[in-house]
Amino acid sequence: MDFSSIGVALPTLADDLGLSLPAASWVLLASALTISAVLLPVGGISDALGRKRMWVAGGVLFAVGGLAAGLSPGLIPLIAARVVQAIGQAIQVTNGYAIIAIVFPAHERGKGIGAFTTVVGAALITGPIIGGTLVDAFGWRSVFFMLAATGGLSALLGAWILDARRVEVGRERVGGRLDWLGAGLSAAALILLILAMNNGGQVGWTSPLILGALLGTAILLPAFIARELTAARPIFDLRMFLSQTFRWASTARYLGFTASATWRFLMPFYLQ
Repeated sequence: MDFSSIGVALPTLADDLGLSLPAASWVLLASALTISAVLLPVGGISDALGRKRMWVAGGVLFAVGGLAAGLSPGLIPLIAARVVQAIGQAIQVTNGYAIIAIVFPAHERGKGIGAFTTVVGAALITGPIIGGTLVDAFGWRSVFFMLAATGGLSALLGAWILDARRVEVGRERVGGRLDWLGAGLSAAALILLILAMNNGGQVGWTSPLILGALLGTAILLPAFIARELTAARPIFDLRMFLSQTFRWASTARYLGFTASATWRFLMPFYLQ
């Protein structure tokens, strides 16, 4: 609901704060960059600190970030608030799937993941409706306040419902140090790539800044792959791609998100 409801609010937000279309895109881009940077290490950190504890912390961060975003007087504090929100979002997404995989037995795991992704799909559909209604009635800030309320609710429900004895199963067997080098290489490569793709059209694809970012990606990405294939406890086990099912499923999700993200961002500006 975060991305789909804020997309509807962006044109109004841009008009209110006097932002151009590229500047307004940073409200969503800040989240994408942050999630790309922290999504992989969050799993290892959760194994160290506890999945229930991290889930609750993720909800709190999402709520605090949403509240700060709704109160932001300008673009810079709004982007900072979105970074906080995105950290909480990455924590809950990672731990949500991990908790389901642990709590549900193998013969019911598909049911659990299906229920989880059904809620995600329903939120994606209802987000523009709820976001548009709130923007028309109370202004763009109300969308962030609504998201803050959902984050706080998820933290409260997680603290109340999640059974630590069940969701922490297997955590004690995770050994070795977290691969911080791999996490850093992954984050740097993704951030440089996203920045280059987002700004190439404005700055110029042959500008030193964009070429430097693309060159950095070309260097860091193979370094990340080499690191993950040799690390004792990789941040992301690339050997999973040897599975044909995992490989095709990942490719399908990649193509789906790539196809939908562009029009989901641009359509509210075109229609409004």
